[in-house]
Amino acid sequence: MTNSKFIKIFFFCLFIPGICCADSPLTSTPISNAYEDLEIVKKAKASGEMNSEFALFLHNESNPIDKKAALINALGWDFNGKKNAMLYCNIIFGKQISEKDIASVSAEDNFVIGYLKALDDYFYPYKAVPYLKEAQKKMDDSYTVFIILALVRAQNADFCSSWKYVNKVFRNKDLEKDLRKEAVKIIYDYMVLYKNDCN
Repeated sequence: MTNSKFIKIFFFCLFIPGICCADSPLTSTPISNAYEDLEIVKKAKASGEMNSEFALFLHNESNPIDKKAALINALGWDFNGKKNAMLYCNIIFGKQISEKDIASVSAEDNFVIGYLKALDDYFYPYKAVPYLKEAQKKMDDSYTVFIILALVRAQNADFCSSWKYVNKVFRNKDLEKDLRKEAVKIIYDYMVLYKNDCN
């Protein structure tokens, strides 16, 4: 890491405490902060654990995908890992949804399971990629789906590649902007710190 990038990330984390985990796109982009007007997001932040209320909200296809992403983000992460994806699958499906089951569930459920898995075990985000890629295939105009997949791919990438993953989404004018501007800014303001490593 360059000294300038280290300094920028240090001050970013200093002034926005509680969100940074050394060079971790998934844990340093609290998009749920842009959705704190939603009662269910506030409940998720306070709880941090999947329950029937959260699961039913996430499974309901009438709820917008960005609000689902905000709820998942609000449930958060833990250094020792979480089991929110497992709890979600047990509540909704009565079993775990493995990679071989991906085609049998909806695109939105694949998104939900994928993002939950990514935050549950953010040291090994590759486990989430198949679910999110399947969601992306069927929701191929959703900014929310594309940017979350980009963050997951960026998690274990080198700094320049991390920036390229998200910047490709930032620059994609064909996507439906189904994520609040404030949430996009939260992602951009952190990820732009990686840009200099492409020089």
